[in-house]
Amino acid sequence: MRIPESSTTLMEGGTGVSGKGVFVCKKINCIRWKPRKDTSSLDGNLFVTGSWDDGPSNEVALWKVNEGEGESASLLASLPHSGDINALEFLNSETFVTGSSDGCVHLFRIHNQDLSLLNSWNGLHNGCYRASGSNSVSCSGEIFASAGEEGKVVVINARTKQSIKTYEQADSCSLSAVHFVKHDEILTANMRGQMKLWDLRSSETSSPSTTFFSSNTDQVGITCVSRHPTQSHVICTGAQDGKIAFWDFRKERYPVTILNAHKSAVSEVQFHLQSPDHIFSCSQNGDIWHWDASAVTRANLISFGNMNDDEAQKGFSSPWLSSEAIKHRVEATSLMSKQYLPINALDTLGSSILFAGDN
Repeated sequence: MRIPESSTTLMEGGTGVSGKGVFVCKKINCIRWKPRKDTSSLDGNLFVTGSWDDGPSNEVALWKVNEGEGESASLLASLPHSGDINALEFLNSETFVTGSSDGCVHLFRIHNQDLSLLNSWNGLHNGCYRASGSNSVSCSGEIFASAGEEGKVVVINARTKQSIKTYEQADSCSLSAVHFVKHDEILTANMRGQMKLWDLRSSETSSPSTTFFSSNTDQVGITCVSRHPTQSHVICTGAQDGKIAFWDFRKERYPVTILNAHKSAVSEVQFHLQSPDHIFSCSQNGDIWHWDASAVTRANLISFGNMNDDEAQKGFSSPWLSSEAIKHRVEATSLMSKQYLPINALDTLGSSILFAGDN
């Protein structure tokens, strides 16, 4: 895996631990690789960013990675964006959704290396006295979900532009994350350290199918959620106190493994899509880490070496659920020197990683 090391704002990975960045004159809150139409391709050269804390000058921007010398990325296009961009996710290789601090959700298209606005859902989230922000969005096929500051979740079909499910009171406190666990199940997380699983097939909109708790004593907010790419029951979360937790939704309502990862709130955590034994995390403390549990996987494979394939498949699960092994065998690598300002977002694609922040 190629992983970058630099102290600049936007990153593109190179061979080994190397990389370079570009200063963009804005605080970046979201960053995502543009998916390839050919899903087997592990290389990317286009990515999108979303800014925050810049009033009417906030924008979404499309960038191209440059090969060779000079600036690492070039700006191809940008569009103004109302409010801070709290969330950004791709629906497919051409369209992406943003969630705004003013309660709106926007759908954008990339075509011929240019950006266009396809649709806006204004006032999707509303508080008692002011607009509530869309804090998180998640996509599955042509459907996306938006979780709001006021505790509401709205699920929308991007093709028909119609709402297909609304959870008016999904939570009594601010929702920090929403994530599709399966195409018909979404997971929400809040700032009290709780997660709730919602079945989109059910007519019930006031009670979740299952509730999970980060602790039976403390109420530490969950700041971000990531799902294992091949094992949907394995969930990773980041918390306000800097810890990273792993959950087994098949049988546990509490985390099975906890890592003391960062010294302040985790901004984002992500499983590597092709190599989920690797995760990446960044924090408001200005650091970014690569966590490698492949040694645990190798040990587990040796343990199952005397079994047949069916027995091994039944017994073997994600290394992140081996709490004792993780404590001793996971390798943690800092990808660059600690920054003075927060790192807000990251995204991996094949052998490259992007990350961005307030510096």
